[in-house]
Amino acid sequence: MSTVTVVKKRVYKKIPLVIRNNLTTDQKKSIIKFIAKHKKSVNKTLKEAAKAAEKEAAKAAKAAKAAEKEAAKAAKAAEKEAAKAAKAAEKEAAKAAKAAEKEAAKAAKAAEKEAAKAAKAAEKEAKKTTVVKVNKEKRKPSPFAMYMKSVRSSVKNDNPDASFGEITKIVSEKWKMLSDDEKNQYKVE
Repeated sequence: MSTVTVVKKRVYKKIPLVIRNNLTTDQKKSIIKFIAKHKKSVNKTLKEAAKAAEKEAAKAAKAAKAAEKEAAKAAKAAEKEAAKAAKAAEKEAAKAAKAAEKEAAKAAKAAEKEAAKAAKAAEKEAKKTTVVKVNKEKRKPSPFAMYMKSVRSSVKNDNPDASFGEITKIVSEKWKMLSDDEKNQYKVE
C-alpha cells in the first residue's frame, strides 16, 4: 500500500458511516479528493504559520539581544560618566586643597614679614637709645668742591634763570680751563 492509499483510507474512515453508506462511489471519491486537498492546504497553512511564528520568535530574540546590548552599553556609559564625575570631584578637591595651602603659605609669609618689620623697628629704636655718637673726622672737601663754593654765587648772579644743573655745568667748564697751579690753590690740607 502506498502512502496515498493510506491517507485516503484514514480520511475515508473519518467520514461518518451514514454518509458513507448513502453515497455513490464517484461521490465518495470526490469527497475523499476534497478532504485530501483541503488537508494539504491546511497542513501547508499550518507549516507556513509555524515558519512565521519561528521567524517572529527569531526576530523577538534578536530584538531582546539588541535591547540587552543597548542596556549594557547604557550601563557602561553611566559607569564611565560616574567615573568621570568622581575624577572631576577629586580634581576639584585637590584644587581647593592647593588653593587653601597657597593661602596659608601667603598668610604665613605676610606674618613673617610683619614680624621681621616689627623686629627691625624694635632694633632701630634700641639703636637710637643706646648708640653714642662718636665724633668722626669729616672728610676733606675736594679742590673742585672748594672752587664750586667760591665761584657758584658769582655764576648764579650772571645767569639768574639757569637751573642747578646748568650752573654746575658752567662751573665745571671753568674748572677745566684752569691750570694745575690754579687748581692746587683750592686744595685743602
